[in-house]
Amino acid sequence: QYIVHTSDSVINSIVEFYEGCGDKEKLMMAYYYQGRVYRDMNDAPRALKAFQQVVDLNIPDNDLLAKTYNQMGSLFMYQGLYDEAIRVNQKSMVVYLSLGKQNKISYALRDIARMYDVKNMPDSALYYYKEACSTAMEDGDPVHYYGLLGEIGGFYYKIGNLNLAKEILLKVKNKKTYKNL
Repeated sequence: QYIVHTSDSVINSIVEFYEGCGDKEKLMMAYYYQGRVYRDMNDAPRALKAFQQVVDLNIPDNDLLAKTYNQMGSLFMYQGLYDEAIRVNQKSMVVYLSLGKQNKISYALRDIARMYDVKNMPDSALYYYKEACSTAMEDGDPVHYYGLLGEIGGFYYKIGNLNLAKEILLKVKNKKTYKNL
């Protein structure tokens, strides 16, 4: 609901209940939301601990596991732990692919591209950006596709390929589906 959490008292009660209840799937969800609460509260260590508890429950073939890895990737990124961010985003992709959810991996691919960009590894960044774009296009998600294309245009500008950057950014500018100009 995009409401920022300012307290962990309610989620901690929920976690405590499910720790005693024995329902591992609901406990997994409780830990996930506990991690999200701590993330809202800018408490990365406790958020990562909660997300790790999701992973440690080891419930296979669960969409929530992929989301958890993605959340961990964001937290690692904000802390400058780029290799860890890449690693958990790759795990997110593996889980989504095992579930047959190819359409979910474009965000993880984009996040990996961003990490390689920050690490000053432009060839790897470009590879992952293109893969993210290709996946978004295959999934018929034009808003995400053009968002990624705009990011690639910015990337080309950053690395000095101004002609290609201009060509791509003009293509993005002319699309009505992309609203975040």
